[in-house]
Amino acid sequence: MIKTRIQSTLFATLILGLALATGCSASNAKPAKAQTKPREAITKALDAKKPVMLFFYAERIKDSKKSMDKVKKAAAENKAVFVPVEAEEDADLRYDYAIEFVPTVVVLKPGVGVSDVFVRDLPAADKLGRTLKKDFKLTGRMNDINAAIKSKKPVLLFFMADWCGYCQRVQPEVEAFKRDFGDQVHVITVDLDTLARGDVIDFVYAVEGVPVLVALKNNGAVHRRMGYGGDAYKMFKDAFSELGVKEKKTAGKKS
Repeated sequence: MIKTRIQSTLFATLILGLALATGCSASNAKPAKAQTKPREAITKALDAKKPVMLFFYAERIKDSKKSMDKVKKAAAENKAVFVPVEAEEDADLRYDYAIEFVPTVVVLKPGVGVSDVFVRDLPAADKLGRTLKKDFKLTGRMNDINAAIKSKKPVLLFFMADWCGYCQRVQPEVEAFKRDFGDQVHVITVDLDTLARGDVIDFVYAVEGVPVLVALKNNGAVHRRMGYGGDAYKMFKDAFSELGVKEKKTAGKKS
């Protein structure tokens, strides 16, 4: 079932990608430069154990800003931190959260991570607020991630499936990184085909295809990459070096 769902979603993602030429979505190309203020606001809020509502919009797409007031209201009424993100200007954050369309709202919760995503046709403020009020029960592999987060170490999540050829290319690099940096970073591999009934980890982290790699600190995505672009090991080192993970003299040699 998961294989069928992911393959269907991958096809849908390709269709959605065609909208880039129409001006209805934000380009998701890896950026050269990014703003830092929204990311700092996310980290500060989650460090303080406060939920966050990220609101992605684009100035050039007028309709994308229409929902800003109700999202801001929903955040204020539920003691969440409202973080507006101009998707065209902060392409790095857009890339990390895999934002294809604006407006998009991403809800982050301390101890959980991404708990809800609303795209384009956003609901009323009260419904947005309810997503902050509801209890999010940690089940299955979410317990592993929650325990890792509580240990205050950064986390590398590797979402994969045995039938995925690109996953098999990434896996040796994940294992090499775990060998070299496992004492500083929790490396958690999630095979989507083996998830127990009721496990919501793929929903929480918005996994729509595999492989997906997510670097986490303070429950917010620091880096997120879908697919295989080569040299994942170097990407892990670069991402986690920003989080204070130091390379050892023996690291860097993949076997």
